Amino acid sequence: MEENIRPAPKWLDSEGPVCENERMQQKKVKMYTLSTCSHCRAAKKLMSELGVPYDYIDVDLLSGSERTAVLEEVRKLNPLCSFPTILIDNVVIVGNQEDKIREALGIE
Repeated sequence: MEENIRPAPKWLDSEGPVCENERMQQKKVKMYTLSTCSHCRAAKKLMSELGVPYDYIDVDLLSGSERTAVLEEVRKLNPLCSFPTILIDNVVIVGNQEDKIREALGIE
């Protein structure tokens, strides 16, 4: 399963936004997303614009027991199993809620 966890795309080069808050850089961000979901794409874009490193899993691209296992992980975090489900350290955010994402990252 670990091989399907993908790092964020390298959309940002050395001239892109830089994290000013060192604590933010240390937060672990994992997103469970769908490849076709506009809210998921917006959440990924927000993380990239903020310069936040993150990992994501496009659940709809998985199959078989791997997909079943990841969906079980999502249901433990978000019983409705909706997307995106975002885990920032131990904080679960369901949906692309910029204010809650910023708060969990320590960005005002």
